Amino acid sequence: MKRRDFLSGLTLVAGTAPFPLFASPASKSLKVGIVYQSSIGDAGWNYQHNLSIRALEKQFGADVVVTRVENVPDTADSERVFRQLAMQGNQLIIGTTFGYMNSMLKVAKEFPKATFLNASGYKTAANMACYSASMYDGTYLAGGIAASVTKSKVLGFIGAVPIPEVFRNLNAFTLGARKVDPSIQVKVVWINAWHDPGKERLATLTLINGGADVVLQDTNSTAPVAVAQERDVFSFGWTSDMSAFGPKTCLGSVVADWSDYYLRQASQVIAGTWKSSSESGSLRDKFVDIRGLNEKLIPSAALVRFKSDRELALQGKLDSFAGPFKDSKGVLRVPAGGSLSVADRDRMDWTVEGVVGTPGG
Repeated sequence: MKRRDFLSGLTLVAGTAPFPLFASPASKSLKVGIVYQSSIGDAGWNYQHNLSIRALEKQFGADVVVTRVENVPDTADSERVFRQLAMQGNQLIIGTTFGYMNSMLKVAKEFPKATFLNASGYKTAANMACYSASMYDGTYLAGGIAASVTKSKVLGFIGAVPIPEVFRNLNAFTLGARKVDPSIQVKVVWINAWHDPGKERLATLTLINGGADVVLQDTNSTAPVAVAQERDVFSFGWTSDMSAFGPKTCLGSVVADWSDYYLRQASQVIAGTWKSSSESGSLRDKFVDIRGLNEKLIPSAALVRFKSDRELALQGKLDSFAGPFKDSKGVLRVPAGGSLSVADRDRMDWTVEGVVGTPGG
C-alpha cells in the first residue's frame, strides 16, 4: 500500500509493502532511506524526523532522493527493510529508533559502502554511527516554567520506557522545577511504550487525578496535551511543537531538531569524507529547544528567568545536573560545586529527590 506525500512529492511506503521504483538519479545524487517505527503522523518523534529530512531535501533539491518507510516494528522485520534499502543503492540509511540498532549493525557489516545512522543507540561500526538529542536540556528549562505556574506544587511526568534516556529527562525536569521551588513533587506514570495514545491518555488522567496541574510527556502522541486542555491543566508537548493540540493550556514543547545533523552527514557522504562519529547534541548544538512558548500563560518573572537560562544553555554554561542534589532515597549523588559525570548520565536508572513513583514501575 502506497500513498503520496504531497508536500515533498515523494512516495511513502508502509513497512510490509513493496519498495517504490525511482527513475535513475543523476550520477551525483544522494539516495537516502529513512525508516520509521510507526506512521509519520502530524506531531511527535517521527513527524519531527520527517521535518528534518525535508530540510535536507530543501537544501539539496534534485540532488537527493529520499525513500521513507513507515510502520516498521523494531523486530527482525527491520533487518529486512534495511537490507532492501542497501540493495536499492541508498548511500545513507537512517533508523529513527533505538530498537533498530542490532538489525542495522548486522546489515551495516554486509554493506560496508553504505553509511548507516541509528537514533538513540550506542553500537557503532566503521560505517555506522549513532546520534541522539540531549532532551534533558529542554526538560530542565520546562521544569523552571512549570514551577512558576503550578498551584498544587505537584507536577506530572508520563514516562515511556524506563531506560537512561528517559530517566535523564524526568530527573532534569524535577531538578529544574525544584531549583525554583524545592517543595515541588513530580509524580511519574510509566506506560512502557513510546507511542500509545490510549495509555498516554489514561496516564495523563491518572496524574491529573493525583493532583498534578502541569504535565510533561516523554511519549509521542498528542493525547496528553489534548487531555490536559480538556481538564484545564497545563502541559508541555514532546519532540515536536504540539501547541496546536492544546492552544489554551500548552505552555510550549520540548522539541528535537536533527536538520543540521542530517545536512552535515549528507554533505560528508557526498564529499567522501564521512567517518563514524556518534553525537549527542545539546541545545547549544541546535538539537534541542523549547518552541511554541505560550508567553501569555507564563508569569513575567518566569519568562525572564527562562530566557536567561536558555541563553546560558546556548553558551554551554547551563548544567542541568549541577549539584548539589540527592536521589529519591536520600543519597547525595552530586555535592555542591560538582556535576554528574557523562558516564553516570549514560547509565542512569534512578530518580532524584522529589520524584514520586517506582522507577520503571
